[in-house]
Amino acid sequence: MQNKPVIATERGDVFEPVKLSLSGYTCVVVYPGIHITTAEAYGSIKPQQPSCDMHMLLKQDVEIWHDILKNDFETALFPKYPELQQAKSKLYEAGAVYASMTGSGSAVYGLFKTEEPGELVFPDHYAIWKGLL
Repeated sequence: MQNKPVIATERGDVFEPVKLSLSGYTCVVVYPGIHITTAEAYGSIKPQQPSCDMHMLLKQDVEIWHDILKNDFETALFPKYPELQQAKSKLYEAGAVYASMTGSGSAVYGLFKTEEPGELVFPDHYAIWKGLL
């Protein structure tokens, strides 16, 4: 693994480097303490073709990703794990310019233009990480 942005295709194991800088954004990751196995995640998904050219989208401002950039795992897993959808909604309510589920995993993240996002209140058992990119 490299600490560089890529577009992942196939099973998430084919990587194509892309130019993308999120410097200055604050990232908040919310883990509600649930476990989704890889088998469950991949067994539930119905992959969709991207609705746009990812290379072009990543050259645009992060703010436009909200309505365009989708994680197919959300459609499959949010109904079964509503706390993930609720956490994503709270990130947007707190001012995230983009929020999504992390890959096939049990967490969501939000990107904020400010170092101090709006009020984020989650249950005590949730793990929260925040950092400036």
